[in-house]
Amino acid sequence: MIQSTDVAATDVTPSRMLFHGPGSKKMVALTFDDGPDHDYTLQILDILKEYHVPATFFIVGRLAKRYPSVLNRIISEGHVIGNHSWDHPDFTELTPAEINHQLRRTNRMVFKLTGKQLRFFRPPFGAIDRKIERQIVNKGYSIIYWNVDTKDWSGRSAKRILSVVKRSLKPGSIILFHSAGGHRHLKGTILSLPKIIRLMREKGYEMVTIDRLFDLPAYQSTTKQ
Repeated sequence: MIQSTDVAATDVTPSRMLFHGPGSKKMVALTFDDGPDHDYTLQILDILKEYHVPATFFIVGRLAKRYPSVLNRIISEGHVIGNHSWDHPDFTELTPAEINHQLRRTNRMVFKLTGKQLRFFRPPFGAIDRKIERQIVNKGYSIIYWNVDTKDWSGRSAKRILSVVKRSLKPGSIILFHSAGGHRHLKGTILSLPKIIRLMREKGYEMVTIDRLFDLPAYQSTTKQ
């Protein structure tokens, strides 16, 4: 099983598993998993709008179906979306056919609601193996991991989340937050996000979406199903 970790850029490019961007420019990407919802996602969008910061949201398909207006707000306000499965299972416990169903069902729902064909994928729990990696890449996806994990889903305080970002931040960083998720408590995310944005600006970082970080198209023109 592959879990989040720092890896050298030379380990990333051949497999299209991307853990962090190039270190040559002071760019970082804020990413948010497990939404959309009508609570935390909306609060996060309000903060991003206030500070004029773009981000990347990895979408759970069944929640996109439930909250289409929030999904469309994400896109209309200049953010990018990616595939985070239909209902957030551990992919290492699924058959290849079940994995295809998770990808296809989410992609079709998002396309129906937004007209977007998703290009970026983030595995639930960060859990895949090499066989699953090949299967997903062969469907036309780039697999987006992270190198700064706030672990905000665990109920961490804003102070702790800010400390993690301060300690780990570097050019090319992909920072993992959450924008929804069951009974998770994300108050720390909401309270820390403005401070993190101000911190990065003070340090001269530009916050960008994943497509800009890697100079890749945000969406596919066609989708391999």
